[in-house]
Amino acid sequence: MNMDIKLFFGILSLIGSIVCFVPYIIDIFKKKTKPHIYTWLIWTIIQTIGVITQIRNGAGYGSLGLAVGTIFVFFIFLLSIKHGTKNISKFDALCLILAAITLLIYVGVKIPTITIVAVALTDMIGYIPTFRKTFDDPTTETPVFYFLVFLCNLLSILALQKYTFITMFYLVVLLVCNFSLLMMIFWRRKLLK
Repeated sequence: MNMDIKLFFGILSLIGSIVCFVPYIIDIFKKKTKPHIYTWLIWTIIQTIGVITQIRNGAGYGSLGLAVGTIFVFFIFLLSIKHGTKNISKFDALCLILAAITLLIYVGVKIPTITIVAVALTDMIGYIPTFRKTFDDPTTETPVFYFLVFLCNLLSILALQKYTFITMFYLVVLLVCNFSLLMMIFWRRKLLK
């Protein structure tokens, strides 16, 4: 693909990142969505590292949406302090500890391939408390958010200026995790009706 189309997809993913967080934030203030503080803390740290790693390794326009999304992720982490779920288990604390351990891999190893795998693994661990909480009560999450984030991840992949394991792996993991959570929300809501 030529640079103009890459820029186009990059801008779409940037706009999409802004648009996708709006319904989620609105639902937090309406007390419909209750973000899990551990998930959003892990995502704030790891997404920042992921964006930096992508930029350093040639992702170019493909990192625009993720970079803007990181600002919103941090904002939701701050909102989760007051408006988040109070349903925090020992298992969630274990996930936070596991995420910290995988972050140590990032700090200890400066090999980009290992770094991006550690970032993706940590991000996946970050999903677990939200999966658990949402399995128990699927009404505490906003499904349209995960659908829009899924689309933004797809646009980011299309906008990548350099297709390598390092630039693609994290985005593919995000794509799979967001789609899985979205499907679980629908499945649990249907099952609990």
